[in-house]
Amino acid sequence: MPPDQPRSQAARTAAEAALVRVVQAYGQRPEFVLIGGLVPELLCATTTFGINDLGANFADPTAQGPDAYASQMTLDHPEVPDVQARADAVVAVQSFIARLLP
Repeated sequence: MPPDQPRSQAARTAAEAALVRVVQAYGQRPEFVLIGGLVPELLCATTTFGINDLGANFADPTAQGPDAYASQMTLDHPEVPDVQARADAVVAVQSFIARLLP
């Protein structure tokens, strides 16, 4: 893998520092952190491919992504119906992708 361009490396370093600050402010390790605000023009072809792959994994409630999400969600929150967790996962990921790649 080629080394990052200076601008990419600076952005990566800033993002890592921001994550450290989020964890420190939260007081413990969060379950997840979602970083938004990516500029689609800065996404490289492999990232776009990865985002499209993510979309395929969450294309419908029976796909692999919603299945994994629902399995964990129903363990953590048994009151949430499996069908609802699957539907929520599809909507969330598709909305996320739509904002990244308008």
